[in-house]
Formats: sequence, C-alpha cells, structure tokens
Amino acid sequence: SKACPAKEFQCRNRKCVAPIFVCDGDDDCGDGSDEEKCSTPTCGPHEFRCNNSECIPALWSCDGDPDCGDKSDESMERCSRRKEPQKPRCPEGEFQCGSGECVHLNWKCDGDADCKDKSDEADCALLTCRPDEFQCGDGSCIHGTKQCNGVHDCPDFSDEAGCINATKCDGPRKFMCKNGECIDSSKVCVNECADNNGGCSHICRDRRIGYECDCPSGYKLIDKKTCGDIDECENPGACSQICINYKGDYKWL
Repeated sequence: SKACPAKEFQCRNRKCVAPIFVCDGDDDCGDGSDEEKCSTPTCGPHEFRCNNSECIPALWSCDGDPDCGDKSDESMERCSRRKEPQKPRCPEGEFQCGSGECVHLNWKCDGDADCKDKSDEADCALLTCRPDEFQCGDGSCIHGTKQCNGVHDCPDFSDEAGCINATKCDGPRKFMCKNGECIDSSKVCVNECADNNGGCSHICRDRRIGYECDCPSGYKLIDKKTCGDIDECENPGACSQICINYKGDYKWL
C-alpha cells in the first residue's frame, strides 16, 4: 500500500491519521500504534494537552479560540469530530468559570473575582446606590460618611481616591454631601413627614429625596405647604343653573 502523506502519521496497520490524533489518549489507528511511545501526560484530569505539551482547561478545546501555542486545541481534525458543545461539568449550585474551575453560584457578581479569568464578575448588572451612599469603582455601595474618612472601605479603595484636598466634616456624626456641605447624620434618610407632617396643612408625601405637600380633592396648593379651597363655581361649565360652593366640594341646583 502507499505511504501516508508527509504531514500524516502512518499506523502499524498502514492507516493514516492526522498528527493531532497522535498521543491524544484515543486509539485512532485501531491498533493502538498512535498511542505508543508517548510521554506520560502531565496535565490534570480536566485539562487538554496541546501537541506542544502545554496544558489548558479542557473547556477551552474547540471553543473557537486557539489557546495552545500551536493552536492544536482548535484544529479542524479534532473539532470536526465533536458533534455538540461540551456540557458544563460543574454541579448544580455552582458557576463554571471560563478558565474551567467551579465556584459557588453566590460568588458570581459579588464584587470579588474568584475565577482565575475573573469571568464570575463579567456581564454583571451595575448596582445603584442610595443617595446617602457612595458607589465604589467595583459597583459596591458604602455609606456616604465612609468616603474620604482615611479608611479604605471599598474593596478597590476608590472611596479614598482624590481625597487629598477634600473637605472633611468635623465630628463623627457629620455627613458630607456631594456638594461639600456638612449636615448632621441624623438628617440623612429622614422621613420629613414624620415631623409635624412636614409643615403641610393636609397631605405630606415622603420622597426618596425630600418630600412634597399635596391636597385632597376639592383643594389646591396656594403655596408649597398650604391647601386652599377650589371654587368650582368659578368654572362656567360646572353647573347649568345655580352653583353653590362648599369647602372641598360644590353643589348645583
């Protein structure tokens, strides 16, 4: 029979196989000759051994991205045999890193990179901090009083960045607003409506930032806090005959 092409390996049974199949742990020749005289594998049980003896996570093989120095993990001969993508090997309740290892599912998007390739912190929704909080560079939130206090409270130390010339409020119970104003910490996140109804004559509505006064039906704000009666009879279309106005209501005869 004819000899194999120069770039192929000739099995003992005269079969020809691509070099990628030699010493790959599989009997591709059918007589085992492609797995003879192979050096002892040094890669882990969940790793792929490149033709140049490099070890990479098994999940990186045939993923469309060459990771071996000789690109043997993405060779057409090897990857064309794979009929379906490799299934994740991590048990339920764990996250599979792009680098191959498994970490607790709760560790994903917790602000701390646990995977070797940091894939557990990729594509995470950016957290939104409250108005009285400072958002660290990694997305986590700390109380606003901890910014520029001389202590690294953010995991990435961003709360102390650029604070050399920052104005500090005197006293531990002072809160520094973003505009530099210092207020007492007791005024942070306070429900103003709980104190004398916020000064509103009727309805006080607490908002995320501040509050506002409102009026019941038949009344309107005559200033920012006081409600006054609406004279519906001033509207020509309110009644077809006689209109009598009452506080908060009206009647037609």
